Amino acid sequence: MKKIFFLLPVIILVTTSCKKHLNREDAKKQITNTYGYPVVVDYDFPKEFTKDFINASELAIGTKREDDSVKEITNSLQRFENAGLIKFEEKREREEIPSLFFNRPSGFQTWTLVKVSLTDEGKAYLIKETNDKFKVKLWETDIVDISGVQEMEQEKRAKVDYTISNKNITPFGEKLSNKNKMTQKTIYFSLHDDGWRIQTN
Repeated sequence: MKKIFFLLPVIILVTTSCKKHLNREDAKKQITNTYGYPVVVDYDFPKEFTKDFINASELAIGTKREDDSVKEITNSLQRFENAGLIKFEEKREREEIPSLFFNRPSGFQTWTLVKVSLTDEGKAYLIKETNDKFKVKLWETDIVDISGVQEMEQEKRAKVDYTISNKNITPFGEKLSNKNKMTQKTIYFSLHDDGWRIQTN
């Protein structure tokens, strides 16, 4: 009986001490709840865009303009179109530009208007549609693991390193180069009377 009374304070001390340490499982649970993992990652693209814009006079060779933004759009959307997720409908447009001077020829500009629509397969990953844009799902980011927990006892703080990566990648996400990207993140916890909590500032 005396042995039990002797061990009881030791058990209480050990139990209390263990509760003050931040373990990886608790850290992951708090990060997951705070930031809502897994997080859905989406992608916006327009319902129409222009390409092959040419500005010219009636007696001169036209100059073709290609903006970097148009190149980026067409490169991404072309991969989606090749995968059967979207389809294009093109229409060639022309606009006359009258000359402001009598001794100069009038001009014109031409371009291709490209209308974008989702195929039946693409519609399966539609999140939202507006008058001018589609929003589709690419993948979900989630915590892979907690790579380290470093407690700073004097400061009553802990530094937690964790890794996130993409999962449940959709056919849209498969066409993007960063689909397999893994990201290292760091977050800090503070020790309070009721336990460890994520620092908000």
